[in-house]
Amino acid sequence: MELDNLFVRGNMTINELTVNEIKAVGGDILVTVADMKCIEVEELADSYKCYFDDQEGTKYNQFIVNDLAICQKFDGKTLKDIGVK
Repeated sequence: MELDNLFVRGNMTINELTVNEIKAVGGDILVTVADMKCIEVEELADSYKCYFDDQEGTKYNQFIVNDLAICQKFDGKTLKDIGVK
C-alpha cells in the first residue's frame, strides 16, 4: 500500500516501522531511502529517464515520477559531482 497521507482515529498496532527522513548538510550530504545504482540514462526531449539495478528483483525502487536525483561518480580517490538531474 502506498499512501500520501494516513490518519488513524483508533488503535494501530505495528510490528515493524521504518521511518525515512531526508536531510542535507550544507548541500554535501543527502540521506534518502531511494538509493539505487543507475545503470542507464535515456535523454528525452525535456527530461531524463533513468534505469536502475534492482538486483534481480531483490531491491525495491523507491523513486517516484518527477523525483530529483544527484548524479555522482566515485573512482576510489575522488568524487566528481555531475549535478542534479
